[in-house]
Amino acid sequence: MYLSHEIAIDRSPEEVFYFTHSAENLTIWYTGVKSVEVLPGDSLWPEKGGQLKAHFRLGAYPFDLICTVTTYKPGKEMSFTVEGQMMGGSQQWLYSRQGDSTLLKAIWDYRFPLGKVGEGIYMAFEKDGAFQTQTALVNLKQAIEST
Repeated sequence: MYLSHEIAIDRSPEEVFYFTHSAENLTIWYTGVKSVEVLPGDSLWPEKGGQLKAHFRLGAYPFDLICTVTTYKPGKEMSFTVEGQMMGGSQQWLYSRQGDSTLLKAIWDYRFPLGKVGEGIYMAFEKDGAFQTQTALVNLKQAIEST
């Protein structure tokens, strides 16, 4: 499943980037994220190779996802893989200056397991996922612009 949303935020690309990918801010704005933990390793989140475990709820489905940073370009782009029992895939976050604001484009590309469980997860994500991703970006804009 592929989702892509854009939003303009009245802050610099660098400010938006660091606020967006700060582990302690994720539960403030990212709809469905209940808690997060930065995983130990050679690189720490949000740097390339860094990992984060996010505890989500989508509809009636609680699940965990491990996110591993694949691209880290502060103020420009951050990409990461997403792996868990319920789904896997990737996210890409692109930042560009638009006058005095930032145009943020977020892309979610997910795959789901086969069989009845996968069908249920897909249907829940199809129903609630697009709404949650759009809501997350609106929440992000409000959170950043109010600081």
